[in-house]
Amino acid sequence: MPALSKLFLFFMIGSLFSASIDAEVYKWVDKDGNVHFSDKPIDEKSQIVKVPKPLTKAQQDAAKAIARKAIQMHRKKMEIFSEEKREAAEKKKEKQAVEKKLSLACNSAKDDLSMFEAGAITYQLDETGQRVFHDKEAQQKKIAKLKDIVKELCK
Repeated sequence: MPALSKLFLFFMIGSLFSASIDAEVYKWVDKDGNVHFSDKPIDEKSQIVKVPKPLTKAQQDAAKAIARKAIQMHRKKMEIFSEEKREAAEKKKEKQAVEKKLSLACNSAKDDLSMFEAGAITYQLDETGQRVFHDKEAQQKKIAKLKDIVKELCK
């Protein structure tokens, strides 16, 4: 193939490629309301649609870098959100444990109070495990103290 023929073929392919890039696109709506696109106007109502030119390599690289940065930021936000959610669940669990302990202490204090008020408990054990009996005054002081404890624990 002579060099001139190769050059002609190269320019023909190049012109076809560039013509397809710069070709206009027309939009029109038929009588049924369907939207159509074409490379030629069908009637005077056909509208030219602007088709963006392809991005250059530098623009593509910049867009990819921006997308990567956006993805990294999104991942970081998700990590922070997950950590905050985990911390909130942990605090909730701790709060429930404290509330359970308070509820048990409240019930225990109520039980002790009802036993003292009924006169069922008239003594306490000392450090050595020996019974120390209460007189009426000590019994009333213990009841008053238990009422304060119940009031504090059973809010």
